[in-house]
Amino acid sequence: MRKSIEELTQLAIMVRMRLLGNYPLPGDAVRLIGNYPGVGESPGAIGIIGGVVGKPRENYDITFNASAFRGKSSRIGPGPEYVSCSGGPGTIATPAWKLVPTNGKVLVTFWRWRNYPGKGNGESFHLFVPVFHWDGKNK
Repeated sequence: MRKSIEELTQLAIMVRMRLLGNYPLPGDAVRLIGNYPGVGESPGAIGIIGGVVGKPRENYDITFNASAFRGKSSRIGPGPEYVSCSGGPGTIATPAWKLVPTNGKVLVTFWRWRNYPGKGNGESFHLFVPVFHWDGKNK
């Protein structure tokens, strides 16, 4: 199958990001540096990438102005740690290759279950995470 120049460029960017160890992952932050009318956020807004922690993907959901859960769905038994975001004004599906590494970090507030899932058992915590830039364009 023949690949277009754009597809080859995207592939080259993803390979470079993985080799340099600066590939975006769930739980990382994204700073909007352009305008994206569908988001309703201004440049400088911070979003969080959702998904299974440590599992790279080719496309991510980024939620701006997020309330972000980071942890296991239950403290009982094994299971993956994941990031699940709610908030808005929107969640944007974005190709990973569009997220530009900054080599910087930003302090993000997450929440998790204190001991088991249930009303009143959530607790907040802060974590410095890598921040990537996104220009607001997916083409």
